[in-house]
Amino acid sequence: TERDKDEEKYAKHLVKNYTHRDIGELLDFAKPVTAAGQKAADLKTDFISDLMEQALAGEKLATKRGLDSSLLVQFARIIGKWTKVRPSLKSEKPLYNYFTNFALFVAQCLKSKRASKNLDIARLILPAERTDYKPDDSNDSRRIDVGLAMHGVNASVKCVSLNSYADMLCIAEAKKSRALDKDALAQLFLYSVNIYMRQPNRRYVWGLTICADEVYACLMLNDGFFVSPAMRISVPAGRKMLISWLVRWSMCPEDRLGYDPTMHRVPNSDDADVGGSNNGKVDDKRYTIDCYDEKSQETTTYITQRTIMSADDMLGRHTRCFVATRHSGSGTELSANEVVIKDAWSPAKHPPLEDPRDEIKLLRKIHDT
Repeated sequence: TERDKDEEKYAKHLVKNYTHRDIGELLDFAKPVTAAGQKAADLKTDFISDLMEQALAGEKLATKRGLDSSLLVQFARIIGKWTKVRPSLKSEKPLYNYFTNFALFVAQCLKSKRASKNLDIARLILPAERTDYKPDDSNDSRRIDVGLAMHGVNASVKCVSLNSYADMLCIAEAKKSRALDKDALAQLFLYSVNIYMRQPNRRYVWGLTICADEVYACLMLNDGFFVSPAMRISVPAGRKMLISWLVRWSMCPEDRLGYDPTMHRVPNSDDADVGGSNNGKVDDKRYTIDCYDEKSQETTTYITQRTIMSADDMLGRHTRCFVATRHSGSGTELSANEVVIKDAWSPAKHPPLEDPRDEIKLLRKIHDT
């Protein structure tokens, strides 16, 4: 359709004019906050990388580490095919399975007793059981290649049901050739705007592109996009770097994944009318919002009832508006009076060098590199 053509043209414009490539420091954006957490992430990355290289070499894996070695060997058998991929394939479809097994290998290792004994794993990053599919809440006909979701550390390590953008951490877009890396980014941008639309608590979004044997991590902000150096799966260093990304996404605070710490999805809000008073006319998925008042220095919590406006672009202030009511914290409202809450990226109140916001400091470091 004409709309599809316009959106694809716009996505290519974003790749050309708003994308910064080969940002080696990008991994810092996803690292744990504390020095101890960063050290633990490095140790876990080393641990998993060593295990993967042993499995790929056909070496016997020690069972005393609390690992399901037979499962790791099964995953490694598929990953091994990826390590032999040439810069161009006949089809991108095998890449879905290669990456899925890579993600499962990392999750299985993190779940093992040795890797998780310090209880510093916040979540498991698991791939969707479907690939090359259209999410149920999509507003267009496009099909994503691989979706990734967050699950608790006690979850079974397997592909998961992931049918909506509202439940996705991020998307991995695959292309059959290294030469198609810009096309992969453009597609990633087209899909990821749906995450902004369906997740009002997302400030920014991560994503991955898989171009034959090369993988890139991408950070999508409201004023630009930052792409990591290529991670070449055919060499150990490239595999280790991809492991490092998955480990850090499993360990870092949720705000480093792009989630607003003042806004939380209400558990089971898609199944029940939590504190609703609108005769059932409420959003399927609802959120609590903590609003801080500088005058009174008090925080009031609201629960959204209806969404008036959603973010519908990769760039800009990502303005969202909600009809909401005061929330008691116990699943009921304190007042039937409705308010309208507007949420948007606000202009900075400080000079760039004095801005205290942690994410701004990281962005400045990236911009200056």
